[in-house]
Amino acid sequence: MLTVPGHHLGDAWYCTHAGRVHAFFLLCPEGTPRHTAWDVAHASSADLRSWAFHGVVLRRGPAGALRDPRRPAGPG
Repeated sequence: MLTVPGHHLGDAWYCTHAGRVHAFFLLCPEGTPRHTAWDVAHASSADLRSWAFHGVVLRRGPAGALRDPRRPAGPG
């Protein structure tokens, strides 16, 4: 199972490439109110059991910006 210690995971998007499954998902630090500070992170797996976490690939922007932390998928 995909987990990132010390973080909440949110919505995820998946794709496959060269025999691996890649997950791009919302990530929020524990202790932060959920839905207020999301980043987009990346992990990959060959078997959907063991995951390699590749880190944050898109950081949240400042409040009011297109990448406002309360709008992880852009303007709604």
